Amino acid sequence: MNYLGGEGFDELGFEKKVDALQKNAILLYFYPVLTFTRSQIQDYEPYLPFRIPVIARVARFRTAVNADTQEPQIVSLRLDFIYNSVLDAYSRDLNLYDQWEQITPYTENAFFIEIHKSLQLLFGFDRALNEDLREDQPKEKKKASDGKDGKGEAKT
Repeated sequence: MNYLGGEGFDELGFEKKVDALQKNAILLYFYPVLTFTRSQIQDYEPYLPFRIPVIARVARFRTAVNADTQEPQIVSLRLDFIYNSVLDAYSRDLNLYDQWEQITPYTENAFFIEIHKSLQLLFGFDRALNEDLREDQPKEKKKASDGKDGKGEAKT
């Protein structure tokens, strides 16, 4: 919290802490780690960069009463993403993205959409595979329960 609020954050009152947290934007980098080793699921692997930059701000927070001082203290934060990097605007001089586009309630980060799509397809594939396995199990049980050896004669 001190990193987000700045120097002297601990000495501020509750209201000033809230103001200090809400006035700053935070640059976040997500480093996706993917492991699609099975050949069956490699088609579902999304193409992602090494890191995904997003600018966020503090939108909400959860408080709890401090047992010692009986004053509210901030326990956790909720961040809202407010800017995506423009994918074509990578500055080689600065070695980072230097142009940003605002995220509206109807848009989302393109990479997060790609990840979500890939996961949904992968879940569907897994569900279909499980259903195929379940359909095969009753056939095997029925063959075993018939008590026949495949030549039409009963086993003894």
